[in-house]
Amino acid sequence: MFVSATSFEGKTSRKEKWYGTDYEKNEISDQLITRCKQASSKEHKYDGALHLPIVNDLIATDFEIKEDTDAPLSFPRILMEQDTYRIW
Repeated sequence: MFVSATSFEGKTSRKEKWYGTDYEKNEISDQLITRCKQASSKEHKYDGALHLPIVNDLIATDFEIKEDTDAPLSFPRILMEQDTYRIW
């Protein structure tokens, strides 16, 4: 769990080695874990308010690079051309 706020300035004891960002690392209490579990339960007063978002079909999941077999690879080709622009 990450919490970011300006109210933590000067209250941290660690510094990240690459960017020098100040941070603090604490254990999550059993009480907080229980409260989170209750917030995700349909049987508790929060009625499942803590849940994953619905699936977004517009977010890519396949990052395989496809090869364009129709295009020559030795030089760019024009994809679209109009009087005022050209897209390569």
